[in-house]
Amino acid sequence: MATRTLTVLFLSALGFGCVSHNSDLEFAAQKELILEEYRELEAQKASLWREGFNRRRYEFEDIGTIEVLRWHLAGSPGREWIEAQIRYVNTTEVPMSEAFVQLDVLDSGMDVRGSSAVRWINPMGFAFFPGHSYVGYLKVPTNGAHEDPEGWSWVVDADAIIEEEAGPPPVLINHDLEDGRAQRAQQATLRRMPIRRGSASTRRYNGARGFAQGQVFPTSGQDFPIRFSAGRDGVHTPGVTR
Repeated sequence: MATRTLTVLFLSALGFGCVSHNSDLEFAAQKELILEEYRELEAQKASLWREGFNRRRYEFEDIGTIEVLRWHLAGSPGREWIEAQIRYVNTTEVPMSEAFVQLDVLDSGMDVRGSSAVRWINPMGFAFFPGHSYVGYLKVPTNGAHEDPEGWSWVVDADAIIEEEAGPPPVLINHDLEDGRAQRAQQATLRRMPIRRGSASTRRYNGARGFAQGQVFPTSGQDFPIRFSAGRDGVHTPGVTR
């Protein structure tokens, strides 16, 4: 009886060991398969990396210009996508209220495998006047198109809506006015600067009384702060110069 019990226990242990060994082999095979897919994807990403820095420019009549600044293949095996940095430029002669940009991923048969679109408006609150631009990102899943042995591609499309009541175009920067303000501020700073003997490597500055006894600030490589106030050229509004 004892011999039979020991025999059964031995055979059970041997069977469990075989099952465990087979499970380890299957896990190792699956792990190697996953690593191989990962290595192939990383190699494909590397081969396309330099190509993604070649800028592409597309002209759309009565809409504007789309510039693909850069793009790259991203993701992990089973979840791959194309990510692109795209700029819309209003190269027409009329203002646009908004712009639409679409990016499609195509297989070798020119069938759409993935698509993504975005609607862009000017965050400043006014229309895209001629010459204005906007930069954003688009992510498009490839859905396996990048594995097509006969090749794959992507294509960009755009549309825009004309702004009928845009009003006068805003002046964001008046370079002549800004240069004049900077020169007057620099001259005022120089008039407040005392004549000191000795080393000019440091200056003592007190924010309340101008240059006097106070904190020590190095002058090399630093500019004095420029502050605008009402009374000279009107109130200085950030982002808009009158």
